[in-house]
Amino acid sequence: MNQRNCTLQDDLYIESQTSLTFEFLKVNKEDALTIYDFKIIVSFENAHFHTDFSLFDMDIENLKKFKCRSRLSEIYFLEPDLTFTIIKRNRHDLTVFVTLDSGLRHSNCVSESGCTIKLNVTKKTFYQFLNELIKIEQHV
Repeated sequence: MNQRNCTLQDDLYIESQTSLTFEFLKVNKEDALTIYDFKIIVSFENAHFHTDFSLFDMDIENLKKFKCRSRLSEIYFLEPDLTFTIIKRNRHDLTVFVTLDSGLRHSNCVSESGCTIKLNVTKKTFYQFLNELIKIEQHV
């Protein structure tokens, strides 16, 4: 993480212009709880979508434990706006579906629907991205 941004780009980014960026905004500490606020930027071709997202210290702990062992894995966060669905294509390559829940954004109701982007990445690249998110703990 370059202090502020953490980006996961599609392997064919030059052609697809598909990426997911977490832009760090601030940290809030309340009692024993730490909350990291981000702006999420989803890019696809010439379109860009922005939304706010909070990552809790418990989410970071779950990211530390995450291993892509089965053919299909999912990452959920305490804030249900964002989910990752990970499909293992082979030993080295993954397809990551990043879904933003539009119901929460428009009517404060979880709907499990919304914008989804597909990122084809290497397993190494995906774990580097997760490790960059985890490192946010060190910047506060």
